[in-house]
Amino acid sequence: MPLRLSEVCTECPLDFPADDLSAVRVAANWIKTFLSEPHDHLGRPGDVCPYVRPAMARDSLWIAVERPSSPDEYRALLLKWKAIFDDIEPLAGPDSDYKCIIIALPAVEEESGRRLLNAIKDEMKSVFVKDGLMLGTFNPDRPRDHPDNWPPLSPVPLLAIRRMHQLDVNFLAHTPELRAAYENRFGGGLGWSAGGPPPSDNTADSDNDSTIKES
Repeated sequence: MPLRLSEVCTECPLDFPADDLSAVRVAANWIKTFLSEPHDHLGRPGDVCPYVRPAMARDSLWIAVERPSSPDEYRALLLKWKAIFDDIEPLAGPDSDYKCIIIALPAVEEESGRRLLNAIKDEMKSVFVKDGLMLGTFNPDRPRDHPDNWPPLSPVPLLAIRRMHQLDVNFLAHTPELRAAYENRFGGGLGWSAGGPPPSDNTADSDNDSTIKES
């Protein structure tokens, strides 16, 4: 089972193998000290990920470790954590809108493994979106269409699962199936949040997104 992010600290005795414990602590520190803070490179006010600080305030951000080694294991772990998501606190009420699970994947060491992770994430995203969930990744590798120092690199590969929100229309704009699932849940009258054309693909479910994590 996952741990609440609030339970992870440098000195806390946690029931993980040494390698997994290191990954949990590194990922937790990055979430607490980077994603939940402002950054000059954002070009907007607010935290790198606006979702993280409210989730931490509600103690609804969870963290876990997995070590998949094959495409089928990737798919199985995504379905497993989708089911777990519905069973962990908070189960209902406003706080449940900020529930999030971050899964560290320290064994995904090679770029080819991370490409596979992202491909399977894209393959299975519709399964999550249809049930009102967002699925995304953070990676230690810079996407090829981001040659500068942004978006941020995570210390280990991470998967993120969270609730879908109304502004996620921007993140689902380019795939008719995903946009239809969004409109079934929220209606189709919102339009794009920026009032213009759909955004580029470098959004919440792209590698190393720097806005609200679908990750």
